[in-house]
Amino acid sequence: MEGIKVEFERFRDKVAGIIYGVALGDAMGMPAYFSPEETREKLGWIDKFIDAPDDHPVHKGFVAGQITDDTQQTLAIAQSIIEEGKVTVEGIARALLSWYESVGGDESNYVGPSTKAAMKRIKAGEDLTRTGTLGTTNGAVMRISPVGIIYPGDYDATLKAAEIACIPTHNTNVAISGASAVAVGISTLLATGDWDATLTNMEDAADEGAEKGEKYILPSIRERFEFVYALIDLDKDIDETLRTFYNVIGTGLPVYEIVPSALGMVLLAQGDPVKTAIYSANCSGDADTLGAIACALAGAFRGASSIPSEYIEKIREVNKEYNFEEIIDGLSEIAFKNMTK
Repeated sequence: MEGIKVEFERFRDKVAGIIYGVALGDAMGMPAYFSPEETREKLGWIDKFIDAPDDHPVHKGFVAGQITDDTQQTLAIAQSIIEEGKVTVEGIARALLSWYESVGGDESNYVGPSTKAAMKRIKAGEDLTRTGTLGTTNGAVMRISPVGIIYPGDYDATLKAAEIACIPTHNTNVAISGASAVAVGISTLLATGDWDATLTNMEDAADEGAEKGEKYILPSIRERFEFVYALIDLDKDIDETLRTFYNVIGTGLPVYEIVPSALGMVLLAQGDPVKTAIYSANCSGDADTLGAIACALAGAFRGASSIPSEYIEKIREVNKEYNFEEIIDGLSEIAFKNMTK
């Protein structure tokens, strides 16, 4: 019994690493501008939580350590999974709609375009298998990490759950490909910590996800991973490398940009969650989403114990309305049971 308890605590630490990782990357990237040039000019090199600038086009008024919609939606999805014990189309839709209404989504300037369009169709009572057929941006993948948690090491179950999670808002091959890759990556790292297996599984999941949902023109995420591997040079100036990611791979709303670049941030940081968050923020673009995705992977690899306590304490202090520990406990119990049954 004592051995199982110790094993569970180690497992929970990695689940906590994922959830706090999302918040860490999100909050670190929150104040960054859309271009690296503007970020450097106005903010310098971001290496800690800072307030959003007064002229920020999306996050004006946000304070240091505050999470954005990336983490908010992640926690909403997590709560749905805890309540239902699994991923369902209806549960995901309810969770997202509740979140959307709570933030005044119709008037909000930071709700993503695909999610906003889908929410309006859901509120109109449309078929949930059709409400997400216009969803081609990165909303589904930015909040996918709880889906990657609940079936540790189970490729097939995670792949299916990722597809289900995308259906209400992002039921397209573009979105499902990226979300599948990240969910499977988290699942693999959570169970094994093996990067070789993780990269192989992410590549395969990206290909399989690309066969699902409404079909759009989609550059191969798997092939774009190959460009990422070629850019990982730890001896090269990091700022120069980040600008190359911004200019060549991209860090914008398209899923086929953000997912490969997020993987690149983790690999550049050698799996360190804080370095991953810093690199993502300074890469700019959709930096909070880039950081949320990348740090979920890093957190799955190294766990919350690798994140200095001051970051976690700041996240919890600034975002008091969210009970991170309760959500981590709930996800850990479901996932550990699934892994050991």
